[in-house]
Amino acid sequence: MRLTDHLRPEWIKVPLAADTVQGAVEELVGLLAAAGQVSRPRQAVRAVLKRERSRSTAIGGGIALPHARTPAARELLVALGRASRPISFGEGEGDGEQADLIVLLLGPRSLAALHTQALVRISRLLGDERLCRRLRTARGARELYDLLRRREDRLDAAESAEK
Repeated sequence: MRLTDHLRPEWIKVPLAADTVQGAVEELVGLLAAAGQVSRPRQAVRAVLKRERSRSTAIGGGIALPHARTPAARELLVALGRASRPISFGEGEGDGEQADLIVLLLGPRSLAALHTQALVRISRLLGDERLCRRLRTARGARELYDLLRRREDRLDAAESAEK
């Protein structure tokens, strides 16, 4: 499962204008909706925020993975945003874990296994602190996408060599 097969440079926003979880989710869903990938953006936003209320999707290291399974997405979709200032994820605004790299994942319920694989893949890629530092200094969406793609290529090569 390649993350960059489900992400496009135009689905990356650097910087995000939002400074709240809801704003960031709306902005990222908006990118996907503008590309015709999400049929009901409000429904998708509600699904992601409902999931976020049940348990924060911040995973540490300044990274959050808001996600939901929703019929508003026909396939697995990834959007990414880099916030100018960290956004608080979790209990009450200002109390939660801070994240500036926000990876939104949407997919239909029928792709639950692929959705889970994508979450694992994102966590593995962004577990590389050097990559995260480079993502934080990338000059734009295309550079950010290329960094992810090259890192994913190296990860795939290493996994193939292990087999």
